[in-house]
Amino acid sequence: MEQRFKYNGRGQKPSSNQSNQGYNNNNNNSNNNNNGSQIQFKDREREEEEHYYQAQNKRRQQKVYQEYETKQVNQDNGNNHQAQKNNQKNQQRDQNKNNNSNNDNRNQNNGQRQNGKQNDFYPRNQFRQVNDDYDDDEDDDSSFNNSRNSKKKNTNRNNNQNRQQKQYDSSDDDYSDGRRRNKREKKIDPNGHNPNANVDQQYDRSKIEHYFNSKDIKFSKDKRFNIYHQRDDEYFHNSKNRNGQNKFEGSSSNSNHHNNQKNNEEFDIDSIVDQVDFQVNLDDIFKETNMEEYEWNNLYQLFKLSEKKNSLFFTMQSENQVIFDKQEMETEIFKLFQQLARVLILSDLETASEKKIDQRLWDIYKKKIEYSKKFKLVSTNIQDQLHIFDSKIQFLRGLLKDVIEKYKSELCSEIKQKNQKRRIIANLCCYFGELIELKEKVSRTQTAPNIKNMHFAAGQYMKAISIYPFCGKFFLVLATLSYMSDDQFSAIYWCIRALCSQQSYPCKENLQEFLEINRQKCYQFMQEHNSYGKIDKRDTFKLFILHFLSFVNIVLTKIGIENMQIHAPMFEYLQQHLQLLQQQIQSQQEVSLKDQTTLLTYVIMMVVFSLSKFQEYIKLKEGQVLDVKILENDNLASNCLKYTYGILNMILELYVNYDVPYFTDLVIPIICYFISYQAVSDYLFTKFSHFQTLFNKILQKTKQRFAEFEKHKPKSYYETLCDNYLCDTEIQMIGYTPFNHYFENNKDKFKILEDDSLQYPLKLFIILDKLPKIESFKILEEDEQVDSNKQDQEDFFFLKTTPQKESSAQQDSKQLIIIDGMNVAIRYGQSTFCAKGLQIVVDFWLNHQAEVLVFLPDFCFSADQIEKKRQKFQKEKIPEKFKTLPDEVETLIKLRDQGYATGIPNQSYDDSYMIDYARKKNAFIMTNDRYNDHIQNYKNDPKQMEIVKQWIRNNCMSFTFVKDELQPDPDFIQKRTKISLEKPYQ
Repeated sequence: MEQRFKYNGRGQKPSSNQSNQGYNNNNNNSNNNNNGSQIQFKDREREEEEHYYQAQNKRRQQKVYQEYETKQVNQDNGNNHQAQKNNQKNQQRDQNKNNNSNNDNRNQNNGQRQNGKQNDFYPRNQFRQVNDDYDDDEDDDSSFNNSRNSKKKNTNRNNNQNRQQKQYDSSDDDYSDGRRRNKREKKIDPNGHNPNANVDQQYDRSKIEHYFNSKDIKFSKDKRFNIYHQRDDEYFHNSKNRNGQNKFEGSSSNSNHHNNQKNNEEFDIDSIVDQVDFQVNLDDIFKETNMEEYEWNNLYQLFKLSEKKNSLFFTMQSENQVIFDKQEMETEIFKLFQQLARVLILSDLETASEKKIDQRLWDIYKKKIEYSKKFKLVSTNIQDQLHIFDSKIQFLRGLLKDVIEKYKSELCSEIKQKNQKRRIIANLCCYFGELIELKEKVSRTQTAPNIKNMHFAAGQYMKAISIYPFCGKFFLVLATLSYMSDDQFSAIYWCIRALCSQQSYPCKENLQEFLEINRQKCYQFMQEHNSYGKIDKRDTFKLFILHFLSFVNIVLTKIGIENMQIHAPMFEYLQQHLQLLQQQIQSQQEVSLKDQTTLLTYVIMMVVFSLSKFQEYIKLKEGQVLDVKILENDNLASNCLKYTYGILNMILELYVNYDVPYFTDLVIPIICYFISYQAVSDYLFTKFSHFQTLFNKILQKTKQRFAEFEKHKPKSYYETLCDNYLCDTEIQMIGYTPFNHYFENNKDKFKILEDDSLQYPLKLFIILDKLPKIESFKILEEDEQVDSNKQDQEDFFFLKTTPQKESSAQQDSKQLIIIDGMNVAIRYGQSTFCAKGLQIVVDFWLNHQAEVLVFLPDFCFSADQIEKKRQKFQKEKIPEKFKTLPDEVETLIKLRDQGYATGIPNQSYDDSYMIDYARKKNAFIMTNDRYNDHIQNYKNDPKQMEIVKQWIRNNCMSFTFVKDELQPDPDFIQKRTKISLEKPYQ
């Protein structure tokens, strides 16, 4: 059985006799449970033991406060000796304060610190009044204000009552240095604390936090917190004092007893019920029975009162620097507040939305979560920190389930911005996802990240967007989650959607930050993967995103317009990515067309964002209308439209060439935007003749595909659907401000089409119906459709990309082999340069249908330079260097004239030339050199060094000579090249 200690009232540890007496009393109480006095004594014993540990901890903290205060005094005066001297002469400083104003001010502050008075270093903290920001009704705060005033007026009277009741307080004002405070003596206690100071006067915790750390005093060593976990749950439920107050609530290290007692009384749940002007049964609220007997407004008044009490609860904690146990935070008042919010939402969703009950519930949640961060100071157990989230997650899960079940019909109603019922349901989904995400952030500090939880949170955000796609916050939390998951592209897209929502979220700075971070990462990626070796086809979309997002950043910031041309390679990378996608479709490889289409749809939406953004920068005169001439004269607009044509021209070809239902999502947003913005469509259709041809092909393909569905249902049926229902593509567009004009003028209702079998034919009908409404679009006959894409490519340099046929032919071209001339010639001559070996190598690769190029220093092609070097080596007596001089200059000159050899500057490092040229031409190097010297040039960059090393190992093949025949590495030839060595030599 746990031994109990009896508190002696002087802040000292009890004696062993007292301990044994307490232990015996516990045994007596257990033997006679019906004895009321013994039970009362047992509770008193627990209370006294708690006060002992509290007083012990407060003395330790107060000692640190005093040390920090003394240290600050010494710093202000310049040195410790001068500080002690000033502390002894307070009266002299007051008389001579006019001599030196700066020194006197500091001395005066030091004197105030010693006297325990308020000064500038310790600012006066005030209780913050809780304002009802969600309702125009004014709450009656008179009772709260009167109670605060009564604290100051009735201090002495409360102290007398406390002594009569023999209740002990844990604050330093009642027990300082183990001595009870004398009410009549208004002196400073030995620890330098003023017992008569106002409760609002507190130390600034942020300014002494580093001093706590320097003294190695942390709250995790606080026995008060550990005691809580040594008790069982029954002790917490029964830990009420004689007045029915929780002994631990409101206990502060720097507040006196009468204020703590008053605070505890204000947070009594019975006092809240007594303040309402109608009779209420709490069991009815918690069990949700007999709710028809209570009016909504009456319950709302009780909700406001409980909201104020909960806000005041955390305000008092923040100002008094109190650290509560996890079980103390789950108060009955907070549970009442949650249950009232649940009842109000379920009983009348529309009125609850007007009063913003859901947002007010979330505000209290955020205060509790913010305060829960202090548990990191008092507990290293991760479960204690996660406990803060568990009850809230469970409550929101149940509330959300009941709301969706009860208001299921609302989710089938029209998607409108004024539909507040949809808004509150979407908010609950978002809050639920945020709680899951916040809990995962806490748990991942000690455990591995749980991807399942992050996906679940993302699913809640997506669900909120589908229910109410007008709120920018839903998109921003999804952007933040994508950024944490290292998905930069999606993070930027969702951030753009948050910025351009009808209920816009101000996140332009976040967007610019994401763009800059993404740009740096992509440039680093390009440098690492493009410096050595051919770019992997799987990485072409990433490189496209690099340049595309840089283009978006230029349009957003108007910085770097003159350098927009350097991002032209984006079209080459995009074309390579689309060619790879087409090959996968043709070969029926397993590829997620839905995911690929989603990424391209994000690109389309960002293009729409760029088109809308540059129009905001164009300043029109009064009465002037945006037209093609204005766009031509604006440098940003003309360049933006030029790049827009290049991107759309490639992406929309997918819809023309392949009958894939997902590809309709690429066409509909562009058509809807062109209908609303005539100037942009006029510019693209008039300046780029291929645009007319491309959209005519889209119209023809759509007619052919829609003909199959028209056999079953007439056009009039789909016309009704088009006017009253939203397909899934339009659901992604609604709420996005560039499409506001389209939905206002082309939709009668905004119902959701739930029949998936009608999605594809409805999308085809939308293309057929809306495309002719573009004023710049002209329907051409088949003989009038001329492929003018070639002319457009000649007009604009950046569209000169390699066609697919040429790309296939290029893949079948001859493989280039780079020859390390010095290494090969000396290998053939057995440590002596022999030109005949190079002729054998060139003939070998030419006979095997490969291109060959020999690299040699320039002096190898000049007999005069060879002779000069021979004389130099002979004079310097370096006979080993004679082996590097060629024996037959005529053979080498012949190879150079035929184009099979080239020279390198004599003083240059020939390895770098060969490696760089092979990298650019995607060639292989034939050499027995390991190029370790070249690799060591990157020793200061280990990551780049490893990349260079891997490229050399994968692109350099070894060789040997068997008599007069070349024998390259057969394994390398088989694995890395398409060259066959089985063909006989010619």
